[in-house]
Amino acid sequence: MTVEALPNRISIDALMYLSQHINLEDIIAQMADNDDIYSAIEKEKRSQQADPFAAILGNILAFAQAKLSSFSETTMAAYVQVLLTLTSRLPSHFFNSLNGKNHTRRSIPVVVGSDDEGDMDFVHTPSSTTPTAPPVSPHLAKWLNVLIKPSHFEAVVRSCGIAGSEVTPAVLQHTERVASFLLTVMSKWSSEKMDIATSLLFKFDGLLKRLWHIARQSALWAAFASGQPAEKTITDARFGSQWAVLVLFCELFVRLLTTLADDELFGKRPPIPVEALVELSQTLKAVTFDLYWNDKLVSQAFILRTNLSCSYVLELFTKVVQQTHARDSRRSFCPENHWLIIDPPFDYAMFAALTLQSPEDKSGKQSRARSCRAILNAIPFVIPFETRVTIFRAWIRADRRQNGLDGHWAAPIAKVTVRRQSVFEDGFTHLNALGAELKDRIAIEFVSEQGLVEAGIDGGGVFKEFLTAYVVSTVMPCLLCDLAKSSSIYPPSLSKQAFDMNYGLFRETGDHLLFPSPHSYATQDMQLHHLEFLGRIVGKALYENVLMDVSFAIFFLAKWLGQRSYLDDLPSLDPALYQGLMFLKHYDGDVEGDLGLSFSIDDAEFGLARTIDLIPNGASVAVTKENRIQYIYLMANYKLNTQIQRQCQAFFSGLSDLIDPEWIRIFNQQELQMVLGGVASPLDLIDLKKHTTYSGGFDSDHPTIIDFWSVVEELADDEKSSLIKFVTSCARPPLLGFGELEPGFSIRNAGGDIQRLPTSATCVNLLKMPAYTDRSMLRSKLLYAINAGAGFELS
Repeated sequence: MTVEALPNRISIDALMYLSQHINLEDIIAQMADNDDIYSAIEKEKRSQQADPFAAILGNILAFAQAKLSSFSETTMAAYVQVLLTLTSRLPSHFFNSLNGKNHTRRSIPVVVGSDDEGDMDFVHTPSSTTPTAPPVSPHLAKWLNVLIKPSHFEAVVRSCGIAGSEVTPAVLQHTERVASFLLTVMSKWSSEKMDIATSLLFKFDGLLKRLWHIARQSALWAAFASGQPAEKTITDARFGSQWAVLVLFCELFVRLLTTLADDELFGKRPPIPVEALVELSQTLKAVTFDLYWNDKLVSQAFILRTNLSCSYVLELFTKVVQQTHARDSRRSFCPENHWLIIDPPFDYAMFAALTLQSPEDKSGKQSRARSCRAILNAIPFVIPFETRVTIFRAWIRADRRQNGLDGHWAAPIAKVTVRRQSVFEDGFTHLNALGAELKDRIAIEFVSEQGLVEAGIDGGGVFKEFLTAYVVSTVMPCLLCDLAKSSSIYPPSLSKQAFDMNYGLFRETGDHLLFPSPHSYATQDMQLHHLEFLGRIVGKALYENVLMDVSFAIFFLAKWLGQRSYLDDLPSLDPALYQGLMFLKHYDGDVEGDLGLSFSIDDAEFGLARTIDLIPNGASVAVTKENRIQYIYLMANYKLNTQIQRQCQAFFSGLSDLIDPEWIRIFNQQELQMVLGGVASPLDLIDLKKHTTYSGGFDSDHPTIIDFWSVVEELADDEKSSLIKFVTSCARPPLLGFGELEPGFSIRNAGGDIQRLPTSATCVNLLKMPAYTDRSMLRSKLLYAINAGAGFELS
């Protein structure tokens, strides 16, 4: 059996005789139970140029094909064991050379937040690169390719029983063996991994549910569910064989999530029940957290009595948890606080402090600090959102100190005069060249439409107004129609200017969420420079903790986090196209003849029609039943990624000048939107009063202050927002409440001249109010001031 490609080396008569008289079942049984055979072959291997294990594998596959259907349960179990043993003994790079896919492979790092199906090697590789495999003869390659043929997989998979059938101890043991074999093939033959996973998923109905059913009944799962430490399950030999079923399920589940739309995952016939998704994510979340927290476990090469490396399992479990969380973020199906760690081994203040430890810190806390950063990098959602916001703010404060920017009254790096009617042009002209230096303090002086310099010294508040004005005037002209009716939000001159300025940099979805314009105009050099600068402006707002009244599309925010957008993001951009693609995916008729689609898109700009190929010569390639899945995902990829790629790169290039990408990747898209713009919720007066200070003779018991809070309590929600904007320059309250406002909200006695209006110093969040003695006068003066919309002209 060690003769390479034996069926091709003997005559047809001899082959027929050998096939009829060889006792293949006996050979398989002996090889399954006798390790001495492999030791002897290993010694023989040293004296041969060809690999004898490959030769034996090829010959067994060749002679077994005609007999697979007649194998007994015992013989099939032995057959799978022999395939597993032989495949495991071949070099990890061997199979990739069979079909002209001979790669130099490198170890694959964890890719956080990616939905792509990356190669994940679970066979330990001692060096960072693997040597190139010697060429394999065509005859041997032919027989080895039988290993991954659907007909061969079918015989192996069907031997585990069908979904719903009884799981006897023998069936359980055989399923564990089959799972180990399939995982080994997927790892060793990594160039075919995606095709193998797809074949197992879609050609063997019920396999995924069968694997889940068996994995969930295992002692390993019971240990997970009971909260046993991950170290025990990794080092306990009793669990060794049970890992393969769970890991194979996770491999197929991750592949499924990359091909399944939300409507299908949560539809009438889901591949996995929703309650199973909840249980799966709850359990694997805890295991994954344990592995990151006790990172010394991952340094172990293998889980005991398996070929599964700890790093591979951690990466795979991380993907399952990440992708399930992403689905829950889009369409909630998990209970409240489902993603948080129950009884964490730390308090969150300690966790936040550990994340700020320097990597060069040699103290005993360094290992825990490394674990905290790994958790934030991979599964940040297990930490409360408020804690992550605190960490984000702390990273910015640390960056300020490192760059010498923590002095509040430091001299500005630039002083800029901005005309109210030309906020966009003046901002770009004077500030674009600063690049990353935009982190420093900038002094802004506004000139009104009448050409008058507005009063007020910019201690930071005027620049905050410039930030919000710049963003609104640039990206929100299409949204200002309704806002223009309320001068409490933006100065009338700015709103008028925004109507007149249609730069074509952004578009809005049907839900009025913004994303870069896909128009070719937006890809011109000047427009890309504008987008890059706008990214810096948004970065400056984040850096300065200035909330912006702007909402971005979820698929656009995903790109800030280093993620690509997929089919499930398409409904937010083009629901009609999404419905059309879903119709195509499930169409039972003649796809090519009835629908007449090709791998191309017809578009028009400036009245000129053009055809865009999704693949080379796509207009000439028809969409068929066989290739429609490829068409669906190419179409979604073009709409969500390709046509706005340059625009997004320009914007993010500017953003990353001020904000380290790692800082914002601790949030998902929905959370990032809250960090950018706060939460549109009613003003919490109790929180505001609790964190308000008084000066100039005012205190909480002063009659004017009592009247003030009484008046504010009666204001409408939009009037309360106008008050907050009047004092702080931001219409929404701070994300974590007024306790994080720096400096704090304060009210100062402006004297006894009750004819004066209240004024503000937004740079220090100060309301300057005369000591009004009449409540109705206080109300009318306050409303006039906050609704005047005259910028700093009242100061």
